[in-house]
Amino acid sequence: MAVKQTVIVVILFSTFLFSGCLSIKKLDEKVLEQNEKYSDKMQAEFGDEVKVKQDEIKDKAKDAAFNVAEKTIKFIATTLTTAVKQEIDEWLQKNGLNEYGDPEGTSYIGGTPLFDETSGETKDKYEYILEKNPQLIEDLNLN
Repeated sequence: MAVKQTVIVVILFSTFLFSGCLSIKKLDEKVLEQNEKYSDKMQAEFGDEVKVKQDEIKDKAKDAAFNVAEKTIKFIATTLTTAVKQEIDEWLQKNGLNEYGDPEGTSYIGGTPLFDETSGETKDKYEYILEKNPQLIEDLNLN
């Protein structure tokens, strides 16, 4: 039975990969939905071992989906044209957000959310914006 769950997770993960950039929340909801369908039957047959395995599989699926989403956003951000960047900036203004996609008036340690003082790394502005506002990917047909 655990094989069925693994197959379901693989199918859902593949769906994520081939459908553009679904939000992690949507993927998580699909995993939970499939998990609930088989959970009662499997627990009745195999006991608590099933619950532990289900939790492990769910955690691995979430981690994998997050990694794919993070890489997808990074790729999209690095391929944006000047015109698309301008569309994003206009969207931010229309929605009352600051230049980083956060609510107006947000203050940052060091003056910017793009610089990580612990690692010394700087993040691309549009990568940061897309991470905070992933709906932009679909709204502007970036996927």
